[in-house]
Amino acid sequence: MINMRKPIKCRGCGKDFFTKQIKVYVFKERMCSKCKTVMNIKGNLYICTKCGFVVDKSKAEDQIAYGMLGVALRGTSRNVIEAEEHRQLGTQEVEKVFVDEADLCQSCQNFLTRRMQAMKNLERKGGEPAKVITKEESIAEIQKAISRKIKAEAMEQKQKEEEAKRLADAKAKVTDEVIKATL
Repeated sequence: MINMRKPIKCRGCGKDFFTKQIKVYVFKERMCSKCKTVMNIKGNLYICTKCGFVVDKSKAEDQIAYGMLGVALRGTSRNVIEAEEHRQLGTQEVEKVFVDEADLCQSCQNFLTRRMQAMKNLERKGGEPAKVITKEESIAEIQKAISRKIKAEAMEQKQKEEEAKRLADAKAKVTDEVIKATL
């Protein structure tokens, strides 16, 4: 078995990290669009046992009819043997899907673990739980602080530019007066 790893964005902090892909089998039943009965599957053919409606998903002209069939999810499994048993029932199709093992990077997982431990310790001690700041709230505070700093730097830069302009105007005025005085 190949250990597939894929880069994804962390749900908590937005950083890219690698996670394993887990193979999962999804069991589906197709329902007849006319009578809502579970259809039998034989290769690419979907056959309704009640009204006799037949759809061949490999044919281009049957693609719309195939898309209109109802779908009922009947479960998932990571076991190949169980997937084969469901496939041999004749009414269920088995789709192999790869899902991410984790949606949080290691630092976010550690943060979450520490937060849960702190809450348990507070409950155990019987103390009033202190306000626990979530990661989202702390990220928002950091973003606000960065925004304030950027605005302050922009104001400082604007003041420097205005001061430089005033000095340039004053120098130009003085040089004009000197030139007039020498004439």
